[in-house]
Amino acid sequence: MNELQIKYFFSVAETGSYTQAAIDQNVSQPAISKQITALENELGVTLFERNNNCTVLSESGKLFYDCFRRINQDLENTRRLAQMKHASKGKGSLTARLAFFIDWDLFFMAPLVQSLHKDFPELNLEIESRGKFEIASAIMDPSIDATICFYHMVPKDMENKIASRFLCEIQRTLLCSAKHPLAGKPDVKLSDFKDEDCIVIYSPTHPEPCRTIRKICESHGFEPKFILKSNHDSVVMTVQSGHGYCIFDEWSRNTSNRHFFSMPLDYTRPVGYFWRRDNGNPAIPIIADAVERIIRERKAEKEGK
Repeated sequence: MNELQIKYFFSVAETGSYTQAAIDQNVSQPAISKQITALENELGVTLFERNNNCTVLSESGKLFYDCFRRINQDLENTRRLAQMKHASKGKGSLTARLAFFIDWDLFFMAPLVQSLHKDFPELNLEIESRGKFEIASAIMDPSIDATICFYHMVPKDMENKIASRFLCEIQRTLLCSAKHPLAGKPDVKLSDFKDEDCIVIYSPTHPEPCRTIRKICESHGFEPKFILKSNHDSVVMTVQSGHGYCIFDEWSRNTSNRHFFSMPLDYTRPVGYFWRRDNGNPAIPIIADAVERIIRERKAEKEGK
């Protein structure tokens, strides 16, 4: 077997079509078929089956798909580990600094640190949080290697200087005090809060939170009554005292706080992993891979897969 055969094998497996694989690889369909047939002959198994006009992996194909993926990942990890050893030569270790939004209870941080310590002992990961209005500046901060935040937090004038990876969509969540009269009410919905104050973080230079929350509320038939606060802690303390409600995200540490009632809303926002294009720290893709894997595993666990 060779690298080309495995490359075409992955393409067919992931597209479910020899034709689409040929288009993606910019070759003819017979060229794809020839390499797959040669791979099957060498392995002594059938790798694909036809199923409702779609090409799917056979049971043997699934085994080899997982095997080749592990080999590729091991090879990539070894390559990156070698790069880190080279980069840290004479320094003892290589450091990477990761920033994230201050309100988030990042479930993946502990397993991330553990995973990196196990697989890449030369890598020293430093983490820090930034406020809602400071997180964007962290992306271009020379002392920060990567930042996890919402896509809308990245200023338009930075986009050509920033590389990114999509991580996931996270749900917006209404929070109010656990002692609020509406907390835990059967079939409670957002419109039930139309007469309540909506407590928001606001800055004249960053009006976006008010705009997005207004759109959410208006789609439920009411105009929110905003009470403006200058920082996150002020919003949290106001709501926890029993006054009004706020709209945060499912990663907010307060969604699991027993002093709050949380209600998921049918609105999501994309989260990304960002770094400067001119930053050559070899740890950047390693951290991204680990974060993606942990998020993917958590999603599968929540879905019962």
